Amino acid sequence: MNRSGKEYEQYIQFADAICEMVPMDNAVAFYLPGVKQRFNRIPCPVHNGKDYNLHFNKDRWHCFVCKEGGNVVGFVKHSLNLNFYEAVERLNNDFHCGLPIGRRPTLREQRDAQLRYDEMQALRAKEETEKQAYSDLYNGLWDEYARLDINRRLYAPQNIDDDFNPLYVEAVSKISHIEYLIDVLL
Repeated sequence: MNRSGKEYEQYIQFADAICEMVPMDNAVAFYLPGVKQRFNRIPCPVHNGKDYNLHFNKDRWHCFVCKEGGNVVGFVKHSLNLNFYEAVERLNNDFHCGLPIGRRPTLREQRDAQLRYDEMQALRAKEETEKQAYSDLYNGLWDEYARLDINRRLYAPQNIDDDFNPLYVEAVSKISHIEYLIDVLL
């Protein structure tokens, strides 16, 4: 079946929405009932493996033997030997995602999709802001550690009778707390 570029783009959007709605562990349990899991590992259905070579997390999977991997749509595609379009449609139907595949979306569905998209964008922006704040804090702590460590070495008293330099005193008193904060952030 020949599909247009516009239809392919639409299916890409459907696939993105499905990946947000259907976690990998639900797809594994649904499409491979009875397969025993060990620490998010299963025998690979792509190459009919016997060992637990396929690892998955919330939204990705990877087989260490056949090197296949991807998102939930790719998992269904490879596991059930479907093409991309069939995998998207199958997930939409099996998990009742309610995406308007093969028909024109209603105004309510368009509005709901836009709301979901806006929520996802807001969540991504928030996560990005949090990552940046974490990175800034972490790098700032390392910068402070480096400054204190340099001062501790440079201004350490050379003789027992030497007076303590204020920069040395500051370094000695604060460096262990900075080390603790860095360890907490790891």
